[in-house]
Amino acid sequence: MNSNKINSISTDGKGNIIIQDVNATNISVNYSDTNALSEIIRKLNKNQVDEIEKIVRAIHEDISEPETEQLDWQNILKKCKYNSQRHLIGIVNQKYIPDLYVNRVLIEDSINKFILSEKVGYILIGNSGMGKTNLLCYLFDIWQKNKNPTLYFNSSSLNGSMKDFSESIRKELGYSNSSVQIENLLYDINKGCDKRNKYFILLIDAINEAINPKALINQINEILSYNNNRIKIIVTSRIQVWKQISVLIQGIINELYFLNEFKPFKLSEFSNTEKETAYNNYKKKYKILTEYHNLSSINKKILSDPYYLKLVSEKYSGAIIPDVININDLFNELITNNIIEKRIKEISKIMYDENKDVLEYDELEKYNIYDKLYFDKLDNSDVTCIQEMLDNNILLEIINDVENEKELRFTYDRYLEYRLSNILKKEIKRTKSIDSIINLLSNKIDTSIDKRFNVLWGALDKTFNYLKNAENEK
Repeated sequence: MNSNKINSISTDGKGNIIIQDVNATNISVNYSDTNALSEIIRKLNKNQVDEIEKIVRAIHEDISEPETEQLDWQNILKKCKYNSQRHLIGIVNQKYIPDLYVNRVLIEDSINKFILSEKVGYILIGNSGMGKTNLLCYLFDIWQKNKNPTLYFNSSSLNGSMKDFSESIRKELGYSNSSVQIENLLYDINKGCDKRNKYFILLIDAINEAINPKALINQINEILSYNNNRIKIIVTSRIQVWKQISVLIQGIINELYFLNEFKPFKLSEFSNTEKETAYNNYKKKYKILTEYHNLSSINKKILSDPYYLKLVSEKYSGAIIPDVININDLFNELITNNIIEKRIKEISKIMYDENKDVLEYDELEKYNIYDKLYFDKLDNSDVTCIQEMLDNNILLEIINDVENEKELRFTYDRYLEYRLSNILKKEIKRTKSIDSIINLLSNKIDTSIDKRFNVLWGALDKTFNYLKNAENEK
């Protein structure tokens, strides 16, 4: 499908989106088919994507809200499925590819035990790129197929006000215009689950990306305190941010949360078995010519990192993997187009200056980069910069439900960390003075703690390692 050859986008009034090309050939896809929609959206321009999302919202509004205060179970299931898939449109087939998913046996087993336990909260921590979002996507697919109403939230779309999380739940379930209180709604859902032997599961992904993580964990704790044993909440977080907010639940963590020897569960690199399975999945998809048993021991260690496995597979698609993989080379060679490289540098610098890892459209306009991204074409091509970066999983467009607007972020925090570290290194080379370097880094740390810029911790770690190595080489 070529965006330039699309004649019209419409709906048949039955929940299907109809895309007609210039030859009057129609493609029909149901609004709830997230996989198909994601594939189509990747090939469209911004205006066409906006038109599809407008149609999807209109279809969604036609799904009637409950006419009475009595719980409508089928409506709950529909709302959970639709709204979760709406949040996952930018993730499925970009960040999460079902065919490449590898079961994380120990963590999945702990989650299954949690669901059957009397505890109502579960915390999963891990560094960027370890697969926390992939795991939630996999679990969402399983639970919704088994008719367990499951709601997925990306924390970046949740506000920090104390009532907002409860309101978000009411809204997503179709009760925004109802007088029913959240405590009563959840009580009725718990009874409905008990009657059907099901669970209502809330997936709160990346609490580190929330506008106010500390306020959000307080809201989650309030929901958990209702102690409905058929309502479960799973929270994921990057390790550094969790250390900052965990002090808020020290008094209740043992009471409400399912723990691993009094600590949150941690998702790390692939185990040996998982690593071989994951490599063979990527080998098949990317037609890599190197067999697993022929990999060097150092490469096997590198490829136990899910994000590095992805980068290596893309780089050596259809080729042999060398005996030694250089991680810096992987990052340096990820972008080969000079125009794309320039735009990424500009976006990274804006994020650095604004102390944010996500940008709204008005911020792109403020820095005069919006038109360059969405309207300027690459050399000898009809493809815009933003299309190229979205198609190659460099950037993601996400919906902020608070403002009901799109935002732009890097698909993988680890890549943004690399970019921010390069900016910090340049600042260090420019200042030269040790005192100036300390002031620079201290200021960045102070401004990142209460802002949406937790990715800076990874960049600082890379920068400190750079300074340490530079000192050792003297």
